[in-house]
Amino acid sequence: MSIYPDDQPLTTPRSRLATITTIDAAGDVWVADADQGVRRAHVVMHVSRIMLRTALRRHLPIIITEVDGSDQPIITGVLAEVPPLHARVEGEQVEITGERDVVLRCGKASITLTRAGQIVLRGEFIHSHSSGPQVIQGATVDIN
Repeated sequence: MSIYPDDQPLTTPRSRLATITTIDAAGDVWVADADQGVRRAHVVMHVSRIMLRTALRRHLPIIITEVDGSDQPIITGVLAEVPPLHARVEGEQVEITGERDVVLRCGKASITLTRAGQIVLRGEFIHSHSSGPQVIQGATVDIN
């Protein structure tokens, strides 16, 4: 079974971004893009149903490829969000580098390091404890 009229070979493939509008009860995936509106799409094998449902639920953009002579685009990928990094590192030193900021977050607490050299502590309660002297230095020090 060919998806191309008159078994014509592939010609001039074009890729673009689209979104999944629905996955119907039969499992068919319907996509929308700015140029062609809503239409049923084929899916390449490496794009799983889980990826498609995630793209639908999270409104993630998908990559569709179209070829001359076919009215159905082919879903070739999902532009996924990068999952949060979970790491356990043992060693004498760990370095985490960010181009703009580095943010450590847990619940309502966060530590932000900025490219401009600022360190921002946020939380409902900040506790500082030292068994030795605590030193606060700066051009000016504002307390309350």
